[in-house]
Amino acid sequence: MINPSQIVLNVQKSAKNMVNSASYFSNCDEIILIGTIRNTSYYLTKEPDFCILAIKLKQMRYLAIFIVAFTFYSCSSVSVVTDYDKTVDFGKYKTFNIKTHEVGVGAVDPERINKRNLNHIVTNIREQMTQKGYIESANPDLWISFYVKVDTKQEVRTTNYGYYGGSPYYYGPYYGYGTGYTDINVVEFTEGTLIIDLVDSKENKLVWQGVGKKTIDENKIDHGDDIRKTIGQIFYKYRFSPVN
Repeated sequence: MINPSQIVLNVQKSAKNMVNSASYFSNCDEIILIGTIRNTSYYLTKEPDFCILAIKLKQMRYLAIFIVAFTFYSCSSVSVVTDYDKTVDFGKYKTFNIKTHEVGVGAVDPERINKRNLNHIVTNIREQMTQKGYIESANPDLWISFYVKVDTKQEVRTTNYGYYGGSPYYYGPYYGYGTGYTDINVVEFTEGTLIIDLVDSKENKLVWQGVGKKTIDENKIDHGDDIRKTIGQIFYKYRFSPVN
């Protein structure tokens, strides 16, 4: 849940740097009126490349304050969870190899991920392990496996229009007292999940696992940027390196 007071603060700060033109809305998907403060109207808009964008429009004559409290998923953030075997000495591992999957085999859904994105996953995992000091080997200390899952999900998004962030009443000049209202929308989105397992090759035991989830555009063919961000965030939480 986003703090309503923080929204207004962000809008006021960001609006100072925005263009004073209503024509900017031509490519916007959603527009929400925050309110009019000191003769200036403030709006929020959700766009494909920006989660929240504050826009300052032309001056308005009357003062009316509306606070919007709403919940929506971030269009760019990655949710990451990791876990590991705390009894293992990770410093002893020096080499790795990646168990690659063919499209349509094992954990890779041929209808949801193509060979190009499969290569992105392998390349980014290799880069992360190399940067941490590991050496790729045919007889590795660590085998790395990954699993891909893509789901279509729904989210109920609620927007409350009222006075000071939730009161059902508002007041405006020439309008008197009125009752606020709640706008409810069901949003459908696609979520990609990437699971990365590190397995001790000698003991055949899972020693570390990272799971990353991100909202994705299923209409895109190449998800290179999404994959890079997700794997980068997953391995950011891998705090181990070889001990020479």
